[in-house]
Amino acid sequence: MKITFNIDCTPEEARDLLGLPDLSNFNKALTDELERKMKDGIQLLNNPLSMQSWFGSQNPFLEQMQKTMQNMTSYASNNLLSQDKQ
Repeated sequence: MKITFNIDCTPEEARDLLGLPDLSNFNKALTDELERKMKDGIQLLNNPLSMQSWFGSQNPFLEQMQKTMQNMTSYASNNLLSQDKQ
């Protein structure tokens, strides 16, 4: 014999029915703390002083990389403009 029960209830009602604890406040506090830590980490990455401490202020590799990126950007924009004119 097989018996099936269908219970229509919200998640809160199901937790109460099964006697499970409500962890929504804990979850909210945890996600808020995680969000705060992520924002603090992003602010550290955007700080120019932290970049200088990692790479130094007169790093030839960094200068070469910057020149390469500028050249690539200007090359791409010139090619796109010339294709638009055709």
